[in-house]
Amino acid sequence: YHGTSAALEFGVCFLEITELIILGHTQCGGIQALLQNAVQVLPQQSRGFIAKWLELAQPAYTQVQATHATATPTVRAQQCERAALVHSLHNLTTFPWLQERLQRGQLAIHAWHFELATGQVWRYEQNTGQWLGE
Repeated sequence: YHGTSAALEFGVCFLEITELIILGHTQCGGIQALLQNAVQVLPQQSRGFIAKWLELAQPAYTQVQATHATATPTVRAQQCERAALVHSLHNLTTFPWLQERLQRGQLAIHAWHFELATGQVWRYEQNTGQWLGE
């Protein structure tokens, strides 16, 4: 956790970046593991970083289970990938130094979803909660 947070803080506070992009993609192995509860079958000593990442994405899994439980595996995976991105976007806004820059208009945070098969990039529109294809 701290390595990612430190990199974000450095980029935002010291390099003064103005655009931050959270990028996810189709066929994500982490999301597949989340959907299959794969972390449960890992030996206890192997659960370190993988389990922590899956823990962070758990709200996306819960959301998809509630809204797309009967969808195809491909649709469920795509929805979970996107929900995890939106969840990450919201988590980022809990950092005070990010909140400050967002409020001053000095930073924009974007969530993008990349489709490996087609090369299409989808952009999350925070105001409407919609994914727009580019």
